[in-house]
Amino acid sequence: MYKIGTFYRDVFEYFEENVKTEFEARQIRYVYMSRKELVIDQDMDMLITGTLSDEELKFFPKLSAVFVPYTGLDGLNIPALKQRNIQVYNTSAHGFFVAERALALTLAVMGKIVASHNGMVKGSWHNRTVMELLYWSSLKGKKVAIFGYGTIGQHFHDMVKPFQVEVGIVKYKNRTYKDTLTFKDLHTLADWCDVLVITAPLTDNTKSAIDSDIFEVLKGSVLINIARGPIIDEEALYTALESGELKGFGSDVWFNYPTKETPICEPSNYDLSQFDQVVMTPHNGGFEENSRKVRYDDVIETIYSIINKNGLD
Repeated sequence: MYKIGTFYRDVFEYFEENVKTEFEARQIRYVYMSRKELVIDQDMDMLITGTLSDEELKFFPKLSAVFVPYTGLDGLNIPALKQRNIQVYNTSAHGFFVAERALALTLAVMGKIVASHNGMVKGSWHNRTVMELLYWSSLKGKKVAIFGYGTIGQHFHDMVKPFQVEVGIVKYKNRTYKDTLTFKDLHTLADWCDVLVITAPLTDNTKSAIDSDIFEVLKGSVLINIARGPIIDEEALYTALESGELKGFGSDVWFNYPTKETPICEPSNYDLSQFDQVVMTPHNGGFEENSRKVRYDDVIETIYSIINKNGLD
């Protein structure tokens, strides 16, 4: 028997709807758990969760794996899990959809789509009758920097190829990639580009990586973030927008998030909505209507692979 627990009702319901019989045949047991009612479980082999505190970890002495049913691992204490030889898995099967959101934000910011829409809602044609037109920028031929060249970054690269762009990345170990320019560090990459797209994971090394020094060389450029909010220094971002030095900013990820107690909240501690060059979405880039199936099917296939590898099937 292989036992799996999850704190996510949606994961449990997907298993119930799609693989209940197959899991039973393979002797895989799955349970939904409440964080408020945890008890010591000596049989739990895997947890499916994106967040796990050190205190919660103590309830599962036999745990051998944690599976994050999305991409980011910043909700886990990786060193603590490694210390107990617990394997960590995640899925980037929905990476195409997140990359598509990055492209949508890029085109919306550069195309001034939101500003145009908001004007039209009010009956404003942006001075079209006197030919003081609202000009926008094309992505064609631009220098595009991708900070974090993993699955999502590579999907984004494929998407922008028809725009005849140059793509630059930061050197990572000795890896080389087709159709990319490699820069020694983030500063030189940012200095080179017209558009900087953040797809990197949030780590100690990337936290606040986009700081005032980076914004200094991003003058006249566009910044897009579909990774994690804290990769950007929040105050430095506001300063760059307020001064007008940053040409545009689009983001799907934020500094503040709603809770059950405060379901309505501003995404930043600064008023970013005042800037016409800002486009915001509520961290739903991965919520494409088919992404649930794509992600959870990948979780299931990985579970089977783990069981087969360990001779538990």
